[in-house]
Amino acid sequence: MREGPLDARVTDVAESHEHLVVDHDGIVVPIQLAEAIGLPQESPGHLTLQGGLGGLAKAIVDFGVLGEGLFVTPGLERGVGLLDQGPGLRGLARIRRGIRHVRTVAAFSTRRGRRRSWAQRRRTSHVGCSSMKILSVVGNRPQFIKSGPVSEALRAAGDDEVVLHTGQHWDRELSEVFFEELGLPEPAYRLDLHTADPAAMRPGILAAVEQERPEWVLVYGDTNSTLAGAEAAVAAGVPVAHVEAGLRSGDLSMPEERNRIAVDRISQLLLPPDERSRATLLAEGVPGRIEVVGDVMADASLRFAPIARERSQILSRLGLEPGGYVVATIHREANVEPERLARIVEGLGRIAEPVMFPAHPRTRGRLTEVPANVRLLEPLGYLDMAALASQARVIVTDSGGLQKEAYWYGVPCVTARPSTEWVDTVEVGANVLVDDDPERLAAAVATAHMPDVRPPLYGDGDSSSKVVVALRASLAPV
Repeated sequence: MREGPLDARVTDVAESHEHLVVDHDGIVVPIQLAEAIGLPQESPGHLTLQGGLGGLAKAIVDFGVLGEGLFVTPGLERGVGLLDQGPGLRGLARIRRGIRHVRTVAAFSTRRGRRRSWAQRRRTSHVGCSSMKILSVVGNRPQFIKSGPVSEALRAAGDDEVVLHTGQHWDRELSEVFFEELGLPEPAYRLDLHTADPAAMRPGILAAVEQERPEWVLVYGDTNSTLAGAEAAVAAGVPVAHVEAGLRSGDLSMPEERNRIAVDRISQLLLPPDERSRATLLAEGVPGRIEVVGDVMADASLRFAPIARERSQILSRLGLEPGGYVVATIHREANVEPERLARIVEGLGRIAEPVMFPAHPRTRGRLTEVPANVRLLEPLGYLDMAALASQARVIVTDSGGLQKEAYWYGVPCVTARPSTEWVDTVEVGANVLVDDDPERLAAAVATAHMPDVRPPLYGDGDSSSKVVVALRASLAPV
């Protein structure tokens, strides 16, 4: 939805210029408050509220109570779906999911008429001024999860996000269910290519970028969708911001490793999760700006895991007890080659406990048979998968995302790869690398345990808001 119900106009006020009036029966902002949150005065008696909903939320944060400068009528309150939390920050900042219907970021500006050019938007799209337009490229399960908290943070800041789904994961249980469960914005663009070929993705992404002319193209992780999105943005002359920049496993045989390096070299804004990744980027001499933000996946895990355990019935449906089973996920291209996959499955068969194996369609298509203790499951939605994984005794995986989630859940991890980009999980003793060795896999599962001391890794649950701050700070006035 491009226009919201609160596409309000800012009107001229009395010659005293004491305050700003928005004529939607809604908001009265004294000039002192307007100046404090950086609202430009375009002409005598005429102020434009550039910050949209984000500007209003910031005003509440800075000024504390509604009575100190911001008055919201019941009509406007209903319009944006405000929770009845009384005065102060919670009176406005805690906005229901209905806010997505007014996420145009022009909700309280005068942009109804003339459409501004991309260059004009860039001149005013920096901290304290106008909203940004972000085109987010996603294509697979981990990217849907990572993008959820960032999308929420962008909406809360009054920014306009346009989502493009490449279709790299197209199975409903690996795609649509995540948009439904996590409340993600409906993609404005769906390529529906049903392929992981970046060359096939690039033309469609390029067309969308040229149509939207965003301030940023935002890409996540290390998939072919990540690479295609970054390359299309460069072709269109739009800057790239890379979430999870700087991660390295050291294994150049992995396409994901090659994608990481390629995307980091062409990104204007690199958003690594930790200082180790920042040091890697500095050592490689990448030209972009580097801002450590933590891991947005931590935001999602901390937010949704308790909800998943409360709402999901997956354990009862499968007849499982917490801590009485192992979860396995295997999907990376190298691991679904028949010989490697057979060795990994042999290792799973040597585990004493039942093994729950939600199988990616690519993996299932390569499996001929599984041991008696291994139970193949259809791909799971995010809440069911979070509930299942967070209550397992051990997780066996080749997924980078699940290695981190295991750590945050407090579940030991065994990784069926020779290397990992999440080195810290190994160094603290929460993750063991076993490659495709059946004997080592089974032995690692049998002895797996979490370390006595579990230092915080990869963020504090506020990484998404740091991403938004970094995006704004990196758009210097032209």
